[in-house]
Amino acid sequence: MISTFANKNDENIPKLLPALNYMKENYSIDENNISITGASLGGLGTQYMVAKMPDVFSRAVVLSGYPCNADIKDITVPIIGFVGHPNYGEDSGSYSYMTNRFKKEFGEAQTIVMNSSHGSLPYDVFNLDENNDNKSDIFMWLIGES
Repeated sequence: MISTFANKNDENIPKLLPALNYMKENYSIDENNISITGASLGGLGTQYMVAKMPDVFSRAVVLSGYPCNADIKDITVPIIGFVGHPNYGEDSGSYSYMTNRFKKEFGEAQTIVMNSSHGSLPYDVFNLDENNDNKSDIFMWLIGES
């Protein structure tokens, strides 16, 4: 799984490729199962990367994302978006984007609104364990085991 940084254009793709190549060369990685996630501006970067590099990533999770310069209609990998609620301190721009454009593109089931703030959302999402098996539900989904 890769956690991304903000990307507004293609200039950051060459910065990501050496990191990917290093991991492929030095770790036992299933190249057909590389996931990506990012929070806030990293959520913007996550969308950008899966839109621009669809053959590299198998799944994506966007946490409190923002609109990116890529067309999200180009995203073909399974994707889930999480966003906090403004009543709990979520950023209104992220909330608006995630509950409107992201939800419209990827569907109700792929856009989850949580009672969480912008800052605590990643912690809350990665600690979800709805089936009480002591495993993070989202980690298990990202590695393809749910």
